[in-house]
Amino acid sequence: MCFCILSTLWSAGVCASTLDDYLQKRQQVMLLPYAEIIPALKQAEFDTSTPLGRYVYYSVWLNAGQGKSAITPTPADWQALQTRYPALFHESRILRTWFSGESAQTKLQDLYQLKQIAANHNWVRLRRLASYYLVMTYQGEGSYFNAIIELYNVMKIAPPATAAYDWYDYSLIDIYSDMAYSQYGLRNNQGQYKYCIKIQDFLTAQPTYDEGAEARALACQIGALLRMSRFSDAEQTLKKLNTLATNSNVPEIKITSLIRFAIFFRAKEKHELSIRYAQETIDIQEQLGINISNTVYTANMLMSDAQLKLGNPQASLRYFLAMENSRGAIEQGTHFDIEAIVLKARIENALGNYAAAGALYEKALSLFGPRSVAPVNDMSLMALQKDTEQSQSSVLIIKNKLHQTRAEQMTLVAVFTTALVIVGGALIWYLVRHQQQLRAFARTDSLTRLYNRGHSVGLADTALSKATQNSPVCLALIDIDHFKQINDTLGHQVGDKVLETVGRQLTLWAGKRHLAGRYGGEEFLLILPDTSLDVAQAELARLRQLLESSVAEIRGPLTFSGGMVQVAQPADTDTIIGLCDTLLYQAKQQGRNRLYSRSLNQA
Repeated sequence: MCFCILSTLWSAGVCASTLDDYLQKRQQVMLLPYAEIIPALKQAEFDTSTPLGRYVYYSVWLNAGQGKSAITPTPADWQALQTRYPALFHESRILRTWFSGESAQTKLQDLYQLKQIAANHNWVRLRRLASYYLVMTYQGEGSYFNAIIELYNVMKIAPPATAAYDWYDYSLIDIYSDMAYSQYGLRNNQGQYKYCIKIQDFLTAQPTYDEGAEARALACQIGALLRMSRFSDAEQTLKKLNTLATNSNVPEIKITSLIRFAIFFRAKEKHELSIRYAQETIDIQEQLGINISNTVYTANMLMSDAQLKLGNPQASLRYFLAMENSRGAIEQGTHFDIEAIVLKARIENALGNYAAAGALYEKALSLFGPRSVAPVNDMSLMALQKDTEQSQSSVLIIKNKLHQTRAEQMTLVAVFTTALVIVGGALIWYLVRHQQQLRAFARTDSLTRLYNRGHSVGLADTALSKATQNSPVCLALIDIDHFKQINDTLGHQVGDKVLETVGRQLTLWAGKRHLAGRYGGEEFLLILPDTSLDVAQAELARLRQLLESSVAEIRGPLTFSGGMVQVAQPADTDTIIGLCDTLLYQAKQQGRNRLYSRSLNQA
């Protein structure tokens, strides 16, 4: 290693290896456990009396420091970097754009420009780095399809699987991770799991073992499995992650395990355990004096959600405020804004502040309207489609050659195949029918024979995505009045009979025009496509008449309270259901046996 004075770099270039030495040292510092990065940075042999030393120090602090860096390059430093090290100066522009605090639209414009400059100079690493921050910006805005387009493009120039990991690059494993997250954002659970497995396969093929990457791969799989309701598989994978964390001295792995436990128990509706593990996630970081990206925010969000479900809105509000205070550079953008607004709306609803809750839901919905982020670039889509078609063409050519090679072999087995077709055809018919029955069972509530919650929400997603001014969609959430009293006084058998009857009547009411599903307990989700609010109100009045005299055992009319929303353009399902829930609570507060409705003016 060369130890000459760095100032000579700016004139005679006597010590050309110093830049490489600094970047190698920077990489070593960034790969340390999170808690050790800043202490190691302060002890690193970066000559901060020079522009190069100040920038390298600053580039580490941007990614791992908290608060303002004590050492920041001056305008003269940037000019010196641009003159002597244009590629490094370009890297600084990419980093400064991401950490600038500018709007998503401004970041996207600047990052695309910087990516193009990198391409013109054949700075492949910097092309990938710009793509990384483009993907982060799209994900923050909830524009997951745009993120996937960018990921497909950068995958073409990804570093080889055998390349050493570089913090200031976009490695193949990080591309797979972001692809999994983007698939999660699109609610493509199978797609998410596919890329989680790709991460695992990537790690298996590496010559050296990386326990941190292994932990992230397992965490990815757990999230996907929970989304698919594969709780047993998720639990087994969680045990592997816990074993890894128990045997490791790296705090990040322990924290990754804890936050996944909290997420797992939320999915299992064991809210006290979710709170316990989420709080431990925060406690460990406070003890070590570290703040690992996104974990404190997520932990506070989980605890706020859990307290809300336990009926403790005041405690939920405290964790919500802590969640908002912990938002960092990662938790910026429309996606996180909507997440926070909807959670606050749910809290206001639980506190009885229905007007405030409704206003917050409408604010969240407004963010689903016109975005600051540009739509998918048509040229990018065409290029991607062309690449896909070329790949498919190559596969067809290979298949054709294989077919020619195997033609003679097929003649030899023709007689045997004929016999198999008879038996195999019967078997396939049975398997297909059995699969259809399994699918129907998976989406049907066993008691009411209506669609279950998961499938109902999926149908609502589809309906709301097609909503227009000329073809609005109404979504309603109804709740059987005094159902707990029916269970307590007449017994659960009568309660079950009531639910079975409601299921039959809802099926009769829905016919081929509407859709109905059991949302949970005595709550039902109704979907009325291509239906205006006044028509939907008349339809629910018809349903009320059907139910009132349908159950003789309860010795009185069977009534319901409801909340209904009309939507005239595509909207987020969870947010609309939340607004329906707020209106439902208002109907209950005003004496039950009534419907509260709202038409959203989204144009």
